[in-house]
Amino acid sequence: MSKEVKRFKVGQAVYFCHCYGEGCGSKPYRWGKVRVGFITNEEYIEARDQYLYTTGTVDPYYEHSVAYKTLGSHLIFDYTDYNGALAKVKELCEEVDDEA
Repeated sequence: MSKEVKRFKVGQAVYFCHCYGEGCGSKPYRWGKVRVGFITNEEYIEARDQYLYTTGTVDPYYEHSVAYKTLGSHLIFDYTDYNGALAKVKELCEEVDDEA
């Protein structure tokens, strides 16, 4: 098994996908947006050959506290790649065809 290349460092500013809601079928997300935060922790999962990163950002509901989210590297983007993060959010939250 080849070890995945580490993409982000602790303390680095990043964009990440913040998707939420319930759907039906294979599309579990209905809403989402791009959030900005910092990498606060990293962990390598050997069984999946993937890094998981914990991001910390200002909680949207309680502005004096920090919200943490643990995500795979495919949902985190460099601070210079806003368009890539937005495209991923749109892909994850595309409209579900309920007529099928």
